[in-house]
Amino acid sequence: MNDTVIRVEQLSKKFQIGRRQEGYKTLRDTITDAFVGPFRKAGNLLRGQAGAASRLEETIWALNDVSFEFSVARFWVSSVATVRERVPC
Repeated sequence: MNDTVIRVEQLSKKFQIGRRQEGYKTLRDTITDAFVGPFRKAGNLLRGQAGAASRLEETIWALNDVSFEFSVARFWVSSVATVRERVPC
């Protein structure tokens, strides 16, 4: 018998700092941005707008490929401890 109550596999969470959340793009928009983007950045550099060419975008991984599981025994002990904390004796 499998005593696993909760199993989580390959859980990841990332935060993107300095990046505006955009709406959904069509395939055409994505392809156009892929071709036009480098020329836009080069143009910004030539005009002296280096800040616009290299926007600060950073990805921070809070969790990366984390796996864990809780067994029946640990889950039961944890639940009993929580009930004891909430119910005065």
